[in-house]
Amino acid sequence: MPSSGIEIQYFDGAVRAQDDFYKHINGKWLTDTQIPPDKGTYGTFYQLRDDSEAKLHAIIDGLQKSVDPSDPNQRKIADLYFSFMDEPALESLGIKPLDAEFATIDALKKRSPA
Repeated sequence: MPSSGIEIQYFDGAVRAQDDFYKHINGKWLTDTQIPPDKGTYGTFYQLRDDSEAKLHAIIDGLQKSVDPSDPNQRKIADLYFSFMDEPALESLGIKPLDAEFATIDALKKRSPA
């Protein structure tokens, strides 16, 4: 890739730039790239997001295997993520963690005239 960041491998030399600039620049990418079955559309920004999510997931999974004890932030990230992913524990809690918020709402409803 040139230092400009322009990926010329996706240019379609069979289409003249002056005839259809969009197809000239994007032709091979449009032909070669498949829209994933779980998406209605796909482009470079979707690809960047998917790649970023995969890299973040790999980092967090790596923390599950080995957390640097000298870095408390690693432990916090790992604990937060894996507590969020512990579906059986979350299911057993139900809506109990929201009881205080519901009580506040109920108190407001009792104070306000209907």
